[in-house]
Amino acid sequence: MGIFQLDTSAALNAINQIKPTSFNDVVATISLDRPGPMAQIPSYSRRKHGLEKVDFLDDSIKPILIDTYGIIVYQEQVMQIARVFSGFSLAGADLFRRAISKKHKDEMLKMKDKFIKGAIDNKHNVRLATQIYNMIEKFASYGFNKSHAVCYALIACQEAYLKTKFGPEFYMAILDQEYGSNDAKFIKYLAEIKKSKINILLPNINQSSTTFRLINDKLLMPLTGITGLPIKVVYNILEERKNNGTFKDFFNFVIRMVNTDEKITEVQLSKLIDAGVFDTLYNNRKALKLSILDALDKAKTVGYSANKIDWYGLEPFKCYEVDDDPLERINNEYQALGAMISDSPLLHINKDLLQNKIITEINDLLPQQEVNIVGIIRSIKVIQVKKGKDAGKPMAFLLVYDETGEIDTTLFSSDYAIIGSHLKSGDIALIQGKTQIRNEKLNLTISNINIIGG
Repeated sequence: MGIFQLDTSAALNAINQIKPTSFNDVVATISLDRPGPMAQIPSYSRRKHGLEKVDFLDDSIKPILIDTYGIIVYQEQVMQIARVFSGFSLAGADLFRRAISKKHKDEMLKMKDKFIKGAIDNKHNVRLATQIYNMIEKFASYGFNKSHAVCYALIACQEAYLKTKFGPEFYMAILDQEYGSNDAKFIKYLAEIKKSKINILLPNINQSSTTFRLINDKLLMPLTGITGLPIKVVYNILEERKNNGTFKDFFNFVIRMVNTDEKITEVQLSKLIDAGVFDTLYNNRKALKLSILDALDKAKTVGYSANKIDWYGLEPFKCYEVDDDPLERINNEYQALGAMISDSPLLHINKDLLQNKIITEINDLLPQQEVNIVGIIRSIKVIQVKKGKDAGKPMAFLLVYDETGEIDTTLFSSDYAIIGSHLKSGDIALIQGKTQIRNEKLNLTISNINIIGG
């Protein structure tokens, strides 16, 4: 993740098959990870690992294809084959490549005739010439040029080195690009960071700024990216902190922020609490949220100047006394940050309910897998089946998430009739099913679902 040209599911699939062991393999992986050449990835992998015979078709082109195990990967190889096998000039070889890559039919027919005639002149037979031309034609319309691929691979390897040697710094830079702009990718990065044993800190009202920061090799989240918190409010908080020092407690924050030009609102305070920005000052989020209106009202009745609060004999502000709700915290944190940072639903269920099943995190799901996942139901959409034997019966689409990502799931009518009416948002569920690609997205068809928390 985060590596130039290789941060896609298709590239990950190519890497897992090819298992690069050299710089040339990285160059080839980048070039094969494209429409057309992608079909050659399994063969390239088998040939690299000695599981398939390498066939060069003719000894004359063996030096051209030896580094890619007899498979055409680059545009330059097309030009070299045209020169060596059919006697094209450098300029003619480039015209040959261009005609095929642009799919100019009339020009292609002329080039095919010229290619085969040149091959015959070079003592090759028509059958072999046609076979090699067809191989070129199949590739060339999608081919990548090696000069670009080498440059891309160099950058990819440099980034991989930095990621390996300077992980926290690398992730800090990458997360700044993705936070707030691509929630799905951001959550995947967070899952990988957690697996790398790098700690992620919730945004902090006294330490966070507008970008990710490193504190003792821990990644501190910024105040930007919190859902429902306008950027002007963030700038206002930072300006107040810069001018008058850190915030001493929750009420100190409230009274200072209602005395600025952009007065803080109930909704904005709620979002800040959900994001955990006050946790180091007061760690009971439910109590803070219940205390918001009292804090705003009291801020109107006490005096404030020169960073000092004058209570005028009034009782100092106190938070409500109420037990926090761990599952409510997780859900609200997810809504505010787009991810679960401080906790996991797996920590709040009876592990015996998992029945010793192997649980797969959502971020690790691949197509065509029979899996078990544990996640929180975020939303439920019930529809009526329109066609077939179940026409008129209800079925449901569930959006389920865990600390690594989210996935759309499908509960068909037969299963919905058994358990569907009992499901609700916020439930923690053990879900069994099969993954597949539906509408170009990964989807999980549910075969069994059990509520184990919520």
